[in-house]
Amino acid sequence: MANLTENERGFFYEGKAATADIVSPAGQKTNSAGDKRDGGSFEERFSKVAVWNNLMDEAEFHRHVGEENILPHVEAALTRAGEIWAARTQPRQEPPAA
Repeated sequence: MANLTENERGFFYEGKAATADIVSPAGQKTNSAGDKRDGGSFEERFSKVAVWNNLMDEAEFHRHVGEENILPHVEAALTRAGEIWAARTQPRQEPPAA
């Protein structure tokens, strides 16, 4: 933040209206004087961030989809999806007649 002007600090972090145009490091105007960031100050915006893992626990997501379907990465999820699809598309085997 040491390289930000008072105008930029107010706009980006404090939720204040820009007192002059905001320009990118390349000199292109990104925001006009009077603009305010959606969501307010940095603290206000960040306080609204929800952590995915916490939301899933609170909603008991694992109970609804099954622990075996909560996987650590996309590749594992795609593999599991393939397993489920293969199991659903195979013909059902009837139990032997008694």
